[in-house]
Amino acid sequence: VAPTLLAATEALQADLIVLWSHGYTGFKRWALGSVAHKLVPHSSVPVLVLREDSSQEAIAKVQPLHALVTLDGSAFSEAILKPVAEFVAELAQATGQPGTLHVIEVVDIPSSYGKFRRQVDAAYDADVRMEARDKSERYLTTISKRFTEGDLAGYGLAITTTTVTNPDVAEAIVRAAEQDQVNLIAMATHGRGGVQRWALGSVAERVLHTTMVPLFIERPSVSRHA
Repeated sequence: VAPTLLAATEALQADLIVLWSHGYTGFKRWALGSVAHKLVPHSSVPVLVLREDSSQEAIAKVQPLHALVTLDGSAFSEAILKPVAEFVAELAQATGQPGTLHVIEVVDIPSSYGKFRRQVDAAYDADVRMEARDKSERYLTTISKRFTEGDLAGYGLAITTTTVTNPDVAEAIVRAAEQDQVNLIAMATHGRGGVQRWALGSVAERVLHTTMVPLFIERPSVSRHA
């Protein structure tokens, strides 16, 4: 199925692939051979994965259209910004609803904390975390300015930003989506092959396995939108 869909995408010069995923959990939900797993690392356009157990009317009914966009401070992750801005802006225009992007960066800082950690170690960790949070907040401010006065301002989207400190990036993303009641998670992912493609610990893979929120995935390395 996946190669046929990829060939059709190229032949039709499509801008987006939309999949409807079963809402199972665990291995049953994303079994080996899943069409979504085969499509994402090879698609030249974004892939939108909808969930069987989530409300299919979420995008149409949520006020406003609210997407959670995940960044990691790299130019690679920022490649998701234009595609998701186009997508949300088009939906907003079609439904007459305002569009909002909530951009987050999860700061993953390994802790030196241990059962018998010294107080000086705890103080050092606190300083490192504060420095990383400050750096992230400055970074997200520059991203926000792109939507208010920069290259992405033309989409007319409202922007909010948050820095989250959590060693488990995927968990932080899913939790933020649930807390903010977003109707879309948008993220970029690498398009590697074989075992390396979906290596254990891959953020994109874990989010796919966990969330029931529609997922908008972009592989920038081959995308014509990058």
